[in-house]
Amino acid sequence: MMNDPNLTIKTKYGEYNNFEVKGWRGHIRHYAPVQAETAAAVSKFSKWQNLHGYDFMCYGHWHHWGISTFNGRLIFRNGSLAGGDDYAETFGSYDFPTQLMFGVTEEKVGEFITPIVYSNESPYV
Repeated sequence: MMNDPNLTIKTKYGEYNNFEVKGWRGHIRHYAPVQAETAAAVSKFSKWQNLHGYDFMCYGHWHHWGISTFNGRLIFRNGSLAGGDDYAETFGSYDFPTQLMFGVTEEKVGEFITPIVYSNESPYV
């Protein structure tokens, strides 16, 4: 497929994307620090919040899901459909194939938050 002259793939997203859901401003990007508690992470999340004015943020990269906050704003680290693959192993991380789902209403970000796990072996199914 890569050498097919009749096939073109275009994406409209770059390093990040800002969007709105029910009046809340979201910010999504592939990479962010794995947690929000170190000085370096605080610097990045603070700068992104100043630049993009997000009410909540979503990112991936780390192959395991998680939830944290930064200055009262929810930060969702999504999982990976691949779960623990060779890439995740290189940084010593393993998790079951998981995606994080959350709901947004006009009143609240995170009305519900739940991992969707694609494994019968997971202890949190």
